[in-house]
Amino acid sequence: AILKAPVDLLWNGGIGTYVKSSKETQMEAHDRANDSLRVNGDELRCRVVGEGGNLGVTQRGRIEFAAGGGKIYTDAIDNSAGVACSDHEVTIKILVNNIVAAGDLTQKHRDNLLADMTEEVGQLVLADNYLQTQCISQTQSEADSLLEEHARFIVDLEEAELIDRDIEFLPSKDEIAERLAADGGLNSPEIAVLVSYSKMTLYDQLLDSRFPDDPYLYAWLVDYFPDRLGETYPEQIKQHRLRREIIATVVTNQLVNRLGPTYLFRLKEELGSGVADVASAFIAVCEIFDLQQLWSSIESLDNKIPADVQTTMQILVRGLVERAIHWILRSRRQTQTIEQLVEHFKPGISELIASMPECLSSANRTTLDGRRDYFVNNGCPDDIAYNVSRVVPLSSALDIIEISKSLETDVDAAASVYFELGVFLELQWLRDEIAELDVRTHWHKLAKSELRSDLHYQQRYLCAEVLASTKDEADPVIRIENWSREKHTAARKYNELVNELKASSSVDFAMLSLAVNEVHKLLSSDRPIGQQGLSGE
Repeated sequence: AILKAPVDLLWNGGIGTYVKSSKETQMEAHDRANDSLRVNGDELRCRVVGEGGNLGVTQRGRIEFAAGGGKIYTDAIDNSAGVACSDHEVTIKILVNNIVAAGDLTQKHRDNLLADMTEEVGQLVLADNYLQTQCISQTQSEADSLLEEHARFIVDLEEAELIDRDIEFLPSKDEIAERLAADGGLNSPEIAVLVSYSKMTLYDQLLDSRFPDDPYLYAWLVDYFPDRLGETYPEQIKQHRLRREIIATVVTNQLVNRLGPTYLFRLKEELGSGVADVASAFIAVCEIFDLQQLWSSIESLDNKIPADVQTTMQILVRGLVERAIHWILRSRRQTQTIEQLVEHFKPGISELIASMPECLSSANRTTLDGRRDYFVNNGCPDDIAYNVSRVVPLSSALDIIEISKSLETDVDAAASVYFELGVFLELQWLRDEIAELDVRTHWHKLAKSELRSDLHYQQRYLCAEVLASTKDEADPVIRIENWSREKHTAARKYNELVNELKASSSVDFAMLSLAVNEVHKLLSSDRPIGQQGLSGE
């Protein structure tokens, strides 16, 4: 009766398996003592199941409950705060015991210090686990469109002998084909398994690389500990004997929690990127754009605005992160250290943000204002709404900074021409059309990504060409018009093609590929002005 009660939350905190799938036998639940009590996942009438104990619900039972609209993760996810708490306890005690042994702290002060930090350690642990479940929720919101990618990730893990889909009750290839046909995706218990395996494999790979030895990551190492330890004993923390393991853990959690369980796999397929290069680019992007502050501001809106609006905000920010990481990896900037990347880009990003929204074209400003109004109308404070909304134009920031540096031009001048050029050549419309392409197969997704990247490159080089050829003019619109007159024939042909596309009832990949190729023909040479500085070669 308790198990079938129509309640909000069913919380299992003890020992025993109380829920199975309707397709499982009692024997398959492996808990004979509770055979007479056990119910099926489709018989639960609660809205949420929490597993404080181990295996309160079989994995098939979880999947069945989730398929009916129930909210459930896995026992590993629901209990992960306990594991994180133990990790913090071990690493903190190793640190303070070494400090005591060195004579810099008495035993009595050590005991008092541990007791005083209890609350803060609890908050650190909760923050880690908050982000993990947020990751699952965001991934589930896009699960239908990500199913093929999830399926390829599972196959990749299988081929590396890192997972057995039968043991983890992940869908078979036939089941995945059925879900693809029905426009379905993985549910939360299945996504939870992918998150766990993604973190385990990433952690091992980072630990086997030189990544944790980068001195820039010491700040992330210190931030792992409570403030009192970080402020008083930063040098001792840097010498912690588990520093590499802590850094690998912190970065693994942040990267997967923020970008999803299959992001690294996607970049490996698209660019052949190694995990250490991706992790370094991720840290650099977080620092360059001051993302921790932005993420925290969105998360401060819990229970103040609709959850789906928060998810939309997080996905917008994630888009900026993914675009910036992709840019760094494609431009071969991964040969630079994290510190060099931050020093190269962060000052220019600050200038660009300070010049917004004035440096945007009127069309860009209208779009930004509309997005901000949407967030404000859903209860978001105006400053947070604006900061989140501007991440869309900021997705071109690294291009703009490189143009500015290669041509020794002010950032705001480069940005103004960049955004006006996007409107003048309908490049934003082309990008939107590329984004709308409905692709499901792996190869189509790779082609779509390549087409989008190519369009960004063309805009970057065209902007540099406009700036270099119209130095005596300040107004960005006039500069572009003067440049276009020199390109009369190519510009006319390009405009005719775009107008034809816009008049078409549907735009497909071949049509957009042709349009991007026509953009390339607007360049004066095969090696555009400023290309060496812009490409990072």
